[in-house]
Amino acid sequence: MDDKYKELTKDAIESKALAMKKINYYVSERTSKRSADASLLERISSTRFQQFSSESIVLELETGVFDFPWRDVVEQNPTIDLKTWNPISLAPWQLEKVCAAIGKHTKLVTAWVHTHRIEFSGGMMADEIVLEKPLLSECVPTVAFLFSVNTKLKSLRINAA
Repeated sequence: MDDKYKELTKDAIESKALAMKKINYYVSERTSKRSADASLLERISSTRFQQFSSESIVLELETGVFDFPWRDVVEQNPTIDLKTWNPISLAPWQLEKVCAAIGKHTKLVTAWVHTHRIEFSGGMMADEIVLEKPLLSECVPTVAFLFSVNTKLKSLRINAA
C-alpha cells in the first residue's frame, strides 16, 4: 500500500509541474510582444499537459515551428530529414530559437533538405561541409539557414554530379 501511495503522490507532483509548465508557456506567449498568434495560443491550450514532458513538443510550442524534425534534434540523431522545411516565413525570434536548438545538436552529421544530403564532417559545427551536388533553388534558404548556425565553417565543398 505504501509503494502505491508513493507512486500516486509522485505522479500527482509530476502532473502539477507539467500543468504549471503549460500555464507558464501560455501566459508567456499571451503577454509576449513578439507574437499575438491566436493559432499558437490555441495550440498551447489544446496540448495535453502530459505532453509538456517531451522536449520536442516544448520546442514546437516555444518556437511556433511545427513542421520541423524536433524529435531528431532533441534525441541527437546523427541524421535529420528537414524534407521541404523552409525558414523564409519565420519571424526573427523564431529563427533565433531554431538556430540555438540546432546549434546544440552536437552529433548532427547529415542533414537532408529535399533530396540533397549535406554532410557536416565532425558535427554541426564542423569546419568543412560537403554537398553531394549543387543545390536546387528551393533548397537554398534552408541550407543557408543551416550554414548560419555553423560558426566554425572554413571549407565548403560541392561535388559536381
